[in-house]
Amino acid sequence: MGKANYRDRIVRDPGICGGEPVLKGTRVTLRTILASLADPHRTYVGSTSDPGRRLAEHNGGKSPHTSKHLPWRMVVAFWFADTRRGAMFERYLKSGSGRAFAVRHLL
Repeated sequence: MGKANYRDRIVRDPGICGGEPVLKGTRVTLRTILASLADPHRTYVGSTSDPGRRLAEHNGGKSPHTSKHLPWRMVVAFWFADTRRGAMFERYLKSGSGRAFAVRHLL
C-alpha cells in the first residue's frame, strides 16, 4: 500500500485516542485504573475500547470483581495502538512492582 493510501485512512476522532491521528479501522484499547470511592485503597486495572461505557458497567454492578466496592472513578487511562504492549503494561500494573508504581505515581 502506498503512502497516499495511508494518508486517506488517517482520521481524527475526539472519542479515539483523545483526537490524536490514527489509521481508520485500527482497534485502539485503553488500560484503565479505577479507584473505589467507598474504599480508597481498593483499585481495579482493566482494559476497554470504550471507557465511559465500561465505567458505567462497573458502577452498575455488572462486574463481579468490582460490584462489592461501588462506586468507582477512573483515575487514569492509557491509550495503546499496539495491543500487545498494552497487555504487557496491564500485566505489569497487576504485579507487585506495578501496583507500587501506580500508588507512587498515578493514584
